[in-house]
Amino acid sequence: MTRFTIRLGGLLIFAFALGGVFFLTTIDSVFHGGFAKSAKIFWLPFGVAIFGFVYFKRKALAELSPNPWRPWVMAAIYYPLSLWFGWGYLMAINTLSVDALPTAYSGPVTAKYVVTGRRPTTYNIRFLDGPSGESIEVRLLPEAYSKVEVGATYCAAFHRGLLGIPFRQRATSSSASGAGCAG
Repeated sequence: MTRFTIRLGGLLIFAFALGGVFFLTTIDSVFHGGFAKSAKIFWLPFGVAIFGFVYFKRKALAELSPNPWRPWVMAAIYYPLSLWFGWGYLMAINTLSVDALPTAYSGPVTAKYVVTGRRPTTYNIRFLDGPSGESIEVRLLPEAYSKVEVGATYCAAFHRGLLGIPFRQRATSSSASGAGCAG
């Protein structure tokens, strides 16, 4: 079983990373939603799992690697990456339960910008939330982006999830915005 896990390790890491990136790209949040909480929750379990695996399987890993330090170096590289990929899974867990009323963030638009490149074009705005004073970046549909002007007040609504992290699904962000900002 150990050799099987070691041989498929790259595939398992890739699958874990792909899932984390998928959740990070489909769930929108504010204030780098959940990364600090993710690091607080996952730093010990991920560290114990990664470095514990290397420690207990060091003989099997040594047979596969010409350098005895290579598994430890790879564990040290993978550990911070696993914290980053774990953030997406934490955001997915956060979406399992939603407050009935969304939380509205509103304030003056400070910047509008379009991001183009290899990925699909995104239309983004940055506005300053009045109560918190924080700068919030939001992706918009092209139609909504064309209607927003710099200096105008913009309102975006996010649901609070199971862990208290504000979020919205990127594919359905306009419905939450309309419900939380009306009136």
